[in-house]
Amino acid sequence: MDLLCWKIHDVFNESLLKPYTVPTSPRQTQNPHPPPELINGNEEYEVEEVLDSRVRRGG
Repeated sequence: MDLLCWKIHDVFNESLLKPYTVPTSPRQTQNPHPPPELINGNEEYEVEEVLDSRVRRGG
């Protein structure tokens, strides 16, 4: 992500990430997962965009 014009540090706190859970309702759609990139023998994915976010306070 190019954030130079925002003048912010583009690091995300990984402790805020949650593991993927398979949808339990047939009404929930799933997009196919892209294949991972192999970097130094490790599977890695690149985030293209953040679709939603929220801020939790006092908890």
